Amino acid sequence: MQAYQQQAEIVNTEKVTGDIYRFTVKAPDIAADSKPGQFVMVRAGEGLDPLLRRPFSIHQVAEGGLVQILIKVIGKGTQAIASLKPGQNMDVLGPLGRGFVHNTMQEHYLVGGGIGVAPLLFLARQLLKKNESSAIKVLLGARTKAEISPWQMVLQTWGLGYRPLQRMAAWANRGW
Repeated sequence: MQAYQQQAEIVNTEKVTGDIYRFTVKAPDIAADSKPGQFVMVRAGEGLDPLLRRPFSIHQVAEGGLVQILIKVIGKGTQAIASLKPGQNMDVLGPLGRGFVHNTMQEHYLVGGGIGVAPLLFLARQLLKKNESSAIKVLLGARTKAEISPWQMVLQTWGLGYRPLQRMAAWANRGW
C-alpha cells in the first residue's frame, strides 16, 4: 500500500451541523487507492503552529478523483482546516491504515456514533455493490438528533434502514 502526499484542491465545503463540516477535495491518487476504513492526515496550517497533521476518516470516494472527509471543529487545528474555502488547497497525506476487513457472504452491522459515522457511508456503499440492502444493518448514535439526521436520508435513499441510538438520561446520570 502506498501513501500519497497531495495538494488537494477543495472542490466543495458543507456545514453538516453546528461544528461538523464535510470537505470534498480533488485527490486522484488517494481516491484511486482508498478502501473503507482508511484515513488521511491533513496539515492544519502553513507554519509550525499547529505543528501536527490531523487524522480524518475517508468519508466517501467518488469518480473524478474526489475524496470526502468529515471534520468536527474541536480546537485550533480543526478550526484552521474548517476555515478553508473552495478553490484553496489542502495538504493531504493518505490513504493510511489497513481499512475494514469484511466478508461479502454474511450480514453486516455498521455501528458508529458522533463523528465516528464518517467511514460508514464509504463502507455501506462498497457493501451494497455485493450484498442485498437487507443484509446491512446500520446503528447510529450521537449526542443530538442534528448529528444523526444528515445521514438518515442518505441511508434511506440507498435502501438501508437505520436505528438511531439515543443517549438515555439514566446513563448520563450514572456517568456512563
